[in-house]
Amino acid sequence: KSSLIGGVLSISLFCGGHNYFVSQFPQRLGMTPYSIHTTFQYGAAAGKRHRLREARVWIDPPEYYDPPEGLLVFPIDVPESLVYPKGGMTTRGHIALINHQMRQIRSGLALAHVLGRKLVLPSVICGYDKAWYPLSSAPTSRGAFGGARGFILPIRNCPVDHFLEIGMLNPTQTLREYSFLSNPRTPAAVLSSRATTKLELEKGAAETERLAKDLGSFKVLNVTNLHTVDVVNSGLLSTIQRIAFTTKMRHAGGGWC
Repeated sequence: KSSLIGGVLSISLFCGGHNYFVSQFPQRLGMTPYSIHTTFQYGAAAGKRHRLREARVWIDPPEYYDPPEGLLVFPIDVPESLVYPKGGMTTRGHIALINHQMRQIRSGLALAHVLGRKLVLPSVICGYDKAWYPLSSAPTSRGAFGGARGFILPIRNCPVDHFLEIGMLNPTQTLREYSFLSNPRTPAAVLSSRATTKLELEKGAAETERLAKDLGSFKVLNVTNLHTVDVVNSGLLSTIQRIAFTTKMRHAGGGWC
């Protein structure tokens, strides 16, 4: 007779896509998984690769970690009142939370586009989960994927395919994942070459020229007030630059409700 031994694998060590990227079981337990399966994501092959980049387990060529054009970063503003709205999170509250962050990311993408830099996406917080069908409506897990626990909400380090069409962004040419600067593959020479500045709106289009000319040699450019500026409509871009950016990004917006 033949025999077969079966067992149950811990989902904190042998992770499905939701367990790792959304429920974040290994991270909550301080564990390193043996495997990560890129299921439960919404960006096809580009989404799978980007999630693995977010997890710092996808290995790109060395030039990915040191783009010659440089990087752009900014501190994202996320008020606690949007993350934990009075009365609890709702569909409208989730949309308001994502829209608030998306406006800032749009400005970051626009400035990066004009400067020729790669935007390092900020870490985004999602109020609700995402699914192909209705989310849980139970009092203790409202807004979570069916079968998931309510403690997973809000989702910090929310996967980018929850709110952007990552494939439409041509990510290797446009941006880098939120965990990029903490990836051990990113060279120390990149991390140490950093300039910090603020946008001076009164200078108009000349301001982007200043950033390119005076700070272009730095690998990482940190614009500390970018989250307060609507770069697309503030006069920082020429008409040609604005049209080029909006045309490039016209299909980048994802669904988040």
